[in-house]
Amino acid sequence: MKQDAASLRAEMEALATSIRHHDRCYYQSDAPEITDAEYDGLRQKLLALEAAHPSLKNPAARAIRLERRLGSLRKAAPQRADALASQCLQ
Repeated sequence: MKQDAASLRAEMEALATSIRHHDRCYYQSDAPEITDAEYDGLRQKLLALEAAHPSLKNPAARAIRLERRLGSLRKAAPQRADALASQCLQ
C-alpha cells in the first residue's frame, strides 16, 4: 500500500527527530542510547526516503548531516565547531 505525502512527511520528520536526539546523546552527553548499527539504520532509512521523495525533503536535514560531521570537532573544540556550523548554515 502506497503512503500518502502527509504520512511520508511525518515518518521522515520522526526519523530526523530521532537522529537529532541520538546525535545529542552521543556527541554532547557522551551517552549513546543505541548501537552504531541502529543509528546507521535510521540514517539510511531517512536518506532512502529523501531520495525516493525529494519534494518532501526537510531543509533542516542539511543541519542534521552537518551536525553529524561536526560531532568530533565539537568534542575537541566546541567553540570552533559552533562557529563553523553557523557559517555553513548561512
